[in-house]
Amino acid sequence: MKKMLLLVLTLVIALPSLPARAKESNHFLTPGEMVKAMDKSKTSYKIDMLKSLKDMGPEQFAEVYWPSSEKQLEYPWISDDVKGGLSLLSYPFEGGSMDIVKEAESAYGDKKYDRAAELYQKAIEASPKCYFAYIGLGDCRFFSGDFDKALESYQKATDLNPFDFRGFFFKAHALVKMKRFKEAKEAFIESLTLHPRRKSIITTVKNYATQMGVVIEDASFLPQSLARLEGDTVAIYSNPEDLPWFYHAMCKGFWLGDPGHRKELTGHEEHRWSTSEESECLAALVIGYEQSREDGKIPQNATIERIKTILDDGMLNEFVYYQIYARLSPDVTLLLPAAERSKLKDYVAKYVLVPSNESDAGKRDAKTGP
Repeated sequence: MKKMLLLVLTLVIALPSLPARAKESNHFLTPGEMVKAMDKSKTSYKIDMLKSLKDMGPEQFAEVYWPSSEKQLEYPWISDDVKGGLSLLSYPFEGGSMDIVKEAESAYGDKKYDRAAELYQKAIEASPKCYFAYIGLGDCRFFSGDFDKALESYQKATDLNPFDFRGFFFKAHALVKMKRFKEAKEAFIESLTLHPRRKSIITTVKNYATQMGVVIEDASFLPQSLARLEGDTVAIYSNPEDLPWFYHAMCKGFWLGDPGHRKELTGHEEHRWSTSEESECLAALVIGYEQSREDGKIPQNATIERIKTILDDGMLNEFVYYQIYARLSPDVTLLLPAAERSKLKDYVAKYVLVPSNESDAGKRDAKTGP
């Protein structure tokens, strides 16, 4: 292993420094610094070729790093203690309103929209704060062709509970039907901020993308290499000549094997998922890419170019929240402080629902690149 690390060290010794944004507010290490620490470590590291993982690919690598979860609250609500403490709770429905809503849902399912609307209205009378009844009432009005009234109902739902993506999602539908495309885009952005990567939102936005003047960037971030614990050994699987992904896996392996580094960046020695780990390893990915591009060893890669742009733009944390953390917990963005959720909303507007003119310009740049 020592010889292998020394060989790797010759690859990374002349690396460029960390991207400026990564260095500004963190204590991230370069791949070269990681290799030196690994060489002195008591942890056993093993480096193997990617082809050794015969039955695994990027989707499986992602599941090792970020096991996907569908667990989420049906009716989310955030309680704020006014001191910065946020708690994720189930919305406090009152007065038996949801029993009436269930009856209305049955009528709605049978396309008896007038009867369903009566029942949703009854639920609202039982509890004026029953936001979900307003969503149902909006749906009845929507399918009856009264988009103005539908929008009014959806807006009331989002006013009562701004933490359920569905109010904004259905509001966007109504706005599209009313040809208010700019407002529809804003409502879709709100819904994707509250529930990143949700397929139903992505699919619907694609249907309306041309009308709203956007191109949706919905590709999942999938690692092309892997690091994992195998007993007491940290195993790193990658092709050393593919420097970007080799450095990414090496970084992930370093986080598995070095409790001191974990404590320095997160405050605790045990290995837990952290934005610090993901950000540092994405910075390592970009470093390997920049070196390989300078050496003319690899062609331009749109995925890593995009990450590099996001890193330079100071939005790497938002990329991590949207692409990675949301896999682990679909409700995660609800617990972000308001300022951070606002920045995530800016990220969605800039890098997920990309204005079509900017996307076209990016494609032209990619075609003309070396």
